[in-house]
Amino acid sequence: MRLARLFALSLACLPLLVVSAPLHAEDEAAEAPAAAGAAPTITRDWKDNIKKKRSSAFAKERAAFWAEKVKPADKDIYWLGWIWDMAKEREKAIECFQAYLKIEGGNDTNRETCYTKIRELYTEQKKYDEALVAGKEVLKLYPGSRSAGANWQDLARLHRRKGDLAAAEAAFRESIPLKRLTSLFDLVDIYLAAGDVAKARAVMNEFRELFQKDAVKANFDMLEAFLGRVGSAAPSLDSAKPIAAPPQGEDLAPAEGGEAPAAPAAPAIDKAYGGKPTLLYHLDHRAMLLDVRLRNLKNTRSVLGDSARVLGLASLKKFDVFTQKEDTTLTAEGESDRIGAWLEKNGQGAQALLLDEAGVTAFGLRWPGQMILVDREGKLRWMRLNDENNDGYDWVCAQEAVKKLGG
Repeated sequence: MRLARLFALSLACLPLLVVSAPLHAEDEAAEAPAAAGAAPTITRDWKDNIKKKRSSAFAKERAAFWAEKVKPADKDIYWLGWIWDMAKEREKAIECFQAYLKIEGGNDTNRETCYTKIRELYTEQKKYDEALVAGKEVLKLYPGSRSAGANWQDLARLHRRKGDLAAAEAAFRESIPLKRLTSLFDLVDIYLAAGDVAKARAVMNEFRELFQKDAVKANFDMLEAFLGRVGSAAPSLDSAKPIAAPPQGEDLAPAEGGEAPAAPAAPAIDKAYGGKPTLLYHLDHRAMLLDVRLRNLKNTRSVLGDSARVLGLASLKKFDVFTQKEDTTLTAEGESDRIGAWLEKNGQGAQALLLDEAGVTAFGLRWPGQMILVDREGKLRWMRLNDENNDGYDWVCAQEAVKKLGG
């Protein structure tokens, strides 16, 4: 099951940043403190300790230690940049990566990665002008890189964030032939958000031959099928059931010698379309980083405010959301209760409906995080396969679609 989840995410949510393994020799650096588990070099400390712990607090401690040992002209400043990045100290990370770029004889793979990290870190801070400088420079210096397709895609997304759709379209078109096939979906997204279905169909026909392999053809076919449904009535939500948590987040099982506690009343969710646009989100409880996804969803709800309602759509999978493992013994009621309990604890206010398999098929839900926009008249308008790379781009697209297509 874990392999299935990884496979689903790898297809629907291809990562943007391709970081090649560092090629330069690991120079000897200052010794770490003689504490248990300490590494003799910053490289080993990063790879064997800091990266594995994935703790921003621990990374900050180690970064502070190594910052006194590593000088800006040392090649190990590259690794210090990664440590500050994990410590969520973006400006310090940027300073380190910029320092590495000034070093004579720096490894080309690492230099390219420095540019992409600088672009990424500026993007996270919404400093798009600075991010564009780094994005253009990496493409100028490394046009034949194996990461060029991803670099063009990131540049295109930066242009879109700034509202320059013509520049975004041009950059996406550069990316697609370089095997960054998700750029086609980004390009279709722009046309769909503008209400130009004809142009979306035309660009899919233009690049159709690149999408004949099974791994990508299914997504291509799904998106093309959705284009044929744009403007038609959205599937009804009447048969969907609001997801509720059991009392005190516990399973609805009778205590020994007693009766099961009464199930809580289902939350009131208006299942009728109309009045305002509805953004539907595929809340697949098998998805990795589900808490991060729901935090992104909460942020989108905050931005949209009363202009649209946002609903999660879930379905039963014989999967325990708490243990993140398949459980064939789960009853429909038990699995629903556990989803409800998890949402009550971690859902950050998300409202969710439970669909049966017919409902999943009717909406064409395939991957976690997939979003569908229904306008205030109940008609299908827009769909996106999310990257969920935590840089907020998916949600920029959703907000743009609601603004332009909500009616």
